[in-house]
Amino acid sequence: MFFNKRKFDFESRHPDSEPACACFRKKRGMNNSERFRACFSDNMNRLLSFVYLPQIHFRIDLDGRLDETRLLDALEIAVRATPVLSCRYVEHPIRPYWERNPKADCRGGDVFCVCRVDEARFQGVLYHFLSCPICESTGPQIRVMVLRTASTDSLILKLNHQAADAFAVKEFGYLLASLYARLKTCPHFQPQVDSRSRSLRLVFGPFSAGRLLRLAARHVAETLDNFHPSKNLYFPVSGSFEGAFRWVFKRFDSSRVRALKTYCSQPRATVNDVMTTALVRAWSELGTGPENGFLRLVGTVDLRRHLPDSCSAGLCNLSSFYFLNLGKDPGDDFCQTLNRVKTRMDALKSKDIGLGFILGNWLLTGHLPFALQKFWVRNVMGRLMRIRHVPPVMTNMGGIDERRLNFGNLGVAAAELIAPPCYPPFFGVGLSGFRNCLSLSAGGSAESDFVDRTQALFDRVARELLLEIPKMRW
Repeated sequence: MFFNKRKFDFESRHPDSEPACACFRKKRGMNNSERFRACFSDNMNRLLSFVYLPQIHFRIDLDGRLDETRLLDALEIAVRATPVLSCRYVEHPIRPYWERNPKADCRGGDVFCVCRVDEARFQGVLYHFLSCPICESTGPQIRVMVLRTASTDSLILKLNHQAADAFAVKEFGYLLASLYARLKTCPHFQPQVDSRSRSLRLVFGPFSAGRLLRLAARHVAETLDNFHPSKNLYFPVSGSFEGAFRWVFKRFDSSRVRALKTYCSQPRATVNDVMTTALVRAWSELGTGPENGFLRLVGTVDLRRHLPDSCSAGLCNLSSFYFLNLGKDPGDDFCQTLNRVKTRMDALKSKDIGLGFILGNWLLTGHLPFALQKFWVRNVMGRLMRIRHVPPVMTNMGGIDERRLNFGNLGVAAAELIAPPCYPPFFGVGLSGFRNCLSLSAGGSAESDFVDRTQALFDRVARELLLEIPKMRW
């Protein structure tokens, strides 16, 4: 048999797993116990760093003031409990790796800061912080800012996407909040170090060789369906690859989201189905591309949905992509588009959504030296950038658990995850939820018409929802 499942391994395990460290050092000739191999998904995010800024932001608006000293203590303990955050990423041309950085200081001004601002300067300071890239080659892989106004604080967390996906960012936020609350009554508390695996093998390990091969074949079929011919409608954004970014937000309050959920119960659709439908219809009106271009959308999926019930992962990337092809016509009305979106999404979910993409890419590039992976990926993505027929990305970052985001005596007024900004012609929209509120976000070049075009797109999304769900009227 040409496929050897015994050799099917994405990466070694957690840095604090001694067998994994010993095995990796033996294979790579590394005698430094402070190093451990980067996961395949860590490296993929590094390869795509010229397409977008690989960092995810978590904004938490509080109804009072944070204790800076206690917050710093909680941050230091939380980073120590999730070792990958204190490491630096070493881009080795054969196999990149993480290396513990003993000089990483969470209390330094380049990692933690408190900014006192008035309402007029709030957005400008926030955008500047969100735009500043994390230097993955030095570590730590996190930045924290407290934006302090006259009476309240906003806590902004920024994690490197190479180390964590949206789910992991939320988990770290919950950990930081619980430690902040716990340290008030137990100042010497130390949590257990998270030594769970970060490997994609958690997902694929239980699969038979036959199932893996079927997934790989499905990836080929999905790729052909979604990229051939490469005549897609795309969102016409432009701008520079350097300089600052700007973000556009569209927020839906709890009364409108309740009306949205009531509507979803009738066609048995999910909120993600309805929001995707509204985005597709808005984009079909405002997008551009070749005549008879295809309506295609790239979505992200959390692979933790495929984990066995008894299995959990450490802070890592367990995300993949799926592709939604709606043909050349979105449909005559909202209901028709929703039916098409729901039908295709249900079909993808029944066929192990997201597994084929990550597996296919590992089979294609996983065993190549990293320098060759970089050459191949950047040539493929460079071609897409030249022809500009790049479908937009819709990433559902999920709901934020109000019960777990508990800062003790401080209440949380609002919270949202903010999508990473993209370089043109790539365009991505993030969706997150908190307390029956929804937030759309998108980031792009400040030196372009990105803000005006994206604001028009989000207004059109709201209009599509309003026309179909009158109870969402503003």
